[in-house]
Amino acid sequence: MLKYSVIFIFMLVLISGTAAQTDPDDASFLISFPTGVNITALLEGLGLTLTDNDECDRLTPVCHEFASCINTLGSYECSCKDGFRSENATLDKNELVCLDINECVENLHFCDITTTYCQNTNGFFQCQCLPGYEQSDISDNSCNGKKIVICKKKL
Repeated sequence: MLKYSVIFIFMLVLISGTAAQTDPDDASFLISFPTGVNITALLEGLGLTLTDNDECDRLTPVCHEFASCINTLGSYECSCKDGFRSENATLDKNELVCLDINECVENLHFCDITTTYCQNTNGFFQCQCLPGYEQSDISDNSCNGKKIVICKKKL
């Protein structure tokens, strides 16, 4: 079987251009294929399987701290989390920097401006009671499922 594995890896290197043994004690190789090469059918035809390396499952994050990592076959994508946006959408995924959206400044909040004011937080915002008002309730906003503060005039 080893003879056929070596021949197969040689064939893959001819197709792909690069191969590296991942563990000297193992017969595993990391092979990089050019974009558009679909090797899955070839492997299955030979009774072999293709194992994806999950780049998102690492101790050291591959994406910015305010971005989510989405594993894809042979790669990954980074996407800014809710409440954050990309500093520059044209950057490579490894350079993606996600900045907080200031919902208060951009008027993206749903605070009642007659009794509350908006306070920006990292990734979201909070409605705080205006001076002379106190919190009377917290309710769900039926539009987006977020909790909102309801304030009433102090007695």
